Amino acid sequence: MLNQIRAEIGAQLTLPDFKQAFRDQYLMVTMDERRAIEAIPTLLKGHEAEAKQMLDDVRKIVAATGPLSEEAQRRLAEVERLFGAKAPEGKTTKV
Repeated sequence: MLNQIRAEIGAQLTLPDFKQAFRDQYLMVTMDERRAIEAIPTLLKGHEAEAKQMLDDVRKIVAATGPLSEEAQRRLAEVERLFGAKAPEGKTTKV
């Protein structure tokens, strides 16, 4: 899944650098989840054109392991809200 996403963004980073960036982001979220999530709108400023693709990538990653639990659906809905997006056509994200 990560290789596919990396390929879609044009392989701007080497694979080891991409993996390290992914690990760093994961650690930041696990250290202070609430603060990391609340920072999303600030981080998106200046990157509005890429926001839809970023959110699509988030959706792919969370769906990679199968159907989402109610808690995972709630969390995804919160991320979608912070991205200013609605659930994709034909899919409803339960809150």
